[in-house]
Amino acid sequence: MIVNDSHQSPSTKPLVLPIVSNFLLSGMRREVEDVVELMQNIQSRLTVKEAARTSVLSKSWLHAWSTFPNLRFDVGRGKSMKLVDVERTLIRYHRDNTPIKRFDLKIEIENQESASQAEKWIGRVATKTCLKEISLSLFLWGASFMLPDEILASENLTKIRVSAPRIHSNSVWMTATNPVIKCMSSLRELHLEGVSISEEALHHILSSCCLLVKIELLHSCEGFKTIKVKNLPRLYELNISFASLYENSTALEISDVPKLGVFSYYRQGVFLQSHIPLVIDPFNSHSISVRKVRRLMLGNVIIDNTCLDMIKLGFPFLVSLTLGLTYWKLTTFHFSSSSIKKLVLYSFQPTLVDIQVHAPKLLIFDFSGDTLPSLLFPVSSLKQHMVSLRLKHPVDASFFLNMREALRLSRKCDLHIHLSQPPVDMDIDIDDLRTRLLQRTCKN
Repeated sequence: MIVNDSHQSPSTKPLVLPIVSNFLLSGMRREVEDVVELMQNIQSRLTVKEAARTSVLSKSWLHAWSTFPNLRFDVGRGKSMKLVDVERTLIRYHRDNTPIKRFDLKIEIENQESASQAEKWIGRVATKTCLKEISLSLFLWGASFMLPDEILASENLTKIRVSAPRIHSNSVWMTATNPVIKCMSSLRELHLEGVSISEEALHHILSSCCLLVKIELLHSCEGFKTIKVKNLPRLYELNISFASLYENSTALEISDVPKLGVFSYYRQGVFLQSHIPLVIDPFNSHSISVRKVRRLMLGNVIIDNTCLDMIKLGFPFLVSLTLGLTYWKLTTFHFSSSSIKKLVLYSFQPTLVDIQVHAPKLLIFDFSGDTLPSLLFPVSSLKQHMVSLRLKHPVDASFFLNMREALRLSRKCDLHIHLSQPPVDMDIDIDDLRTRLLQRTCKN
């Protein structure tokens, strides 16, 4: 769907929009229509259909809509006419030298011809000096996609987002080792998801754009030897996730990022051969300097107490902590923190039977897993906790005892239980349950 193609006027006369009607009734029509930017500001606050309807109010509104600087296109699968509409709109903007400040393209690509056409559109838009934001959501069904070398060639570009979910083996490629970068002093946000980029090219971008505030590298660093994030004095948020092959270990180097407050690092293991065990290197902080981080999220890299000690020493000001314990090796998880207020744990290890947290400022606790371990929070002031379970293993008396403890942790508890198919075995010895309950009550 084309957001701002003024030639696609509704076939029937629309109702006058309330927000525009207020201007007309209040006698401000002439004042509004004298300023194109004001009309476009109003249009930007409306839905697509409502904004398009303003074009029938007058020639001034039509002109404002036909030169709207924020372009957004949604081209679904098999919509060949939408491709023609996009082409026509971009040709008109190029012919009339109409500024494009924001370009948002969501497209499902089925063949190489459509991919080449979209590549041409992006290359045409990316070089416009007035461009501030570009967002590409690419769904590749039957073709690969090459990002133009000029994707970072706009001098005023502040935000770039390229998202390409891996539907099939097709990929979005950034082939230039040294891409053209003219947004060194303007780029604030970089988001790459599912983009095949070389290690040299990524480091060239990160070292050139020193005023970045937010970086997201999602499944775009596979095969890297090192991910380097250095000398970014304004960087506040850094999110990294990638699939790690068993024979490959990616080093992480982070330094001179004094304002970094949010950091997430997720590593997904990939088994190339089922008979070869997956080796997970524990996360370590020897090559990173992020002591001021307040929100930390780590997935599939925490394996034992050494990792927990690293968190305590390397991140002393944490307020929120999320840990994925997929490869946790121990039966117990004991953690203490004097600053943390929110703790999120997700574990699918049936061997984890005991969780103890000493955190006097803890307010929110969230746990997800296949089994329910014993939960103990001796010195916390919990106000809310959530427990989400996908039960796959037989349930015994210990489960109900642990559930009783979990429900008493705070005044508000959100409990979600999903039973697998076939149903989980719940053959419980009631007498044994009563005895164990009395024993546990006496201890408390």
